Amino acid sequence: MKKVTVIIISSFSLFLLVSFSQGIRKSAGAPNSHTGGMGEPTCAKVGCHNTYELNSGTGSLSVKFGLDEVKVISGNTYPIEVKVEYDSLVKFGFQTMIVDAQTGLSIGSFELNNALDAQITATDDGEQFPGRTYITHTFEGAESDIEGSKIWTFSWIAPDDLPNDLRLYTTAIAADNDLEMFNDYVYQDSLLLGTWSTGIEDDIDESITVRYFDKSFFIDGWNDSYQLNVYDLKGRLILVFDGEEDTKQLDQGIFLYKLLDKNNQVIKKGKFLSHD
Repeated sequence: MKKVTVIIISSFSLFLLVSFSQGIRKSAGAPNSHTGGMGEPTCAKVGCHNTYELNSGTGSLSVKFGLDEVKVISGNTYPIEVKVEYDSLVKFGFQTMIVDAQTGLSIGSFELNNALDAQITATDDGEQFPGRTYITHTFEGAESDIEGSKIWTFSWIAPDDLPNDLRLYTTAIAADNDLEMFNDYVYQDSLLLGTWSTGIEDDIDESITVRYFDKSFFIDGWNDSYQLNVYDLKGRLILVFDGEEDTKQLDQGIFLYKLLDKNNQVIKKGKFLSHD
C-alpha cells in the first residue's frame, strides 16, 4: 500500500527516471511540466511510466518544507527535503514546482545545495505552460543514496510580494533500472501553503503605531477595544494581548503582529522589535 507523507509546513513534484540505453542517457532530469499540478500531467501516463496506477505499490514519498513553520513569510529562505523510498530499487527521480495558484506562474526562486544531485529548469514562451520553473534530479542525482532510498535537499526563497494562494506540487518516480519505462512507480502530492507578507504594504492604517516596552504594548492612534496577536518570524502565535494586563517578557528580536478590532477585523499588521 502506498504511503505519502507531507510535513510542513509542503507540495512540489517529483518525477522521471534517468537511465542508460546502450550507453546513452535517456534523460538528465524530468521533462518540464510533469508535476501533476495546475493542469500538468505526471509521468504515470500513456507512453511514459504508466505500468502502475499513480500512488500505488509499497513505496513512499516524503516532502519536508522548512522546519516547523506554519506560515510562509516574504523574503525568508526555506530548506526543502524530498525523499523517495521503495525496497530494493536503486533509481529515483523527482520534479518540484511552487506556484501562485491564481496565475499559474512560478513564484520565488529555488537554490541548489548540490549541483551534482539536482538542477533548475524552466519553460520557454513557446511551451504549453510558460512562466514555470522546476527543480529536478540530474543524471548523477538519480542514483540511490542507499538501496531503496534517495533524498534530495535544496532551498526555496520566498518573494517579497506573496500571493494568498501558494502551492507546492511534487511528483516522484521509483524505477527498476531495466533501461525501460515499464514497471516503475510514480507518486504525486500537493500542498497549500499559508502565507504572510511582512512588507510595508501590510500596514493598513499608518496613523496607528504599535510599540512594545517593559513587558507592555502601547497602541497609539487607536482608542477603542482591540486584540493584539503576536507571532514569531516562523508565523507561530506566541501571545494574545487585549490591553487588560501586562504581558510576559519577550526575547530580544523581531516579531510580527496583527491588531484586531472588537469585530475581529484586522486594523493593522506589521512587525516590531523587542529589546532585552
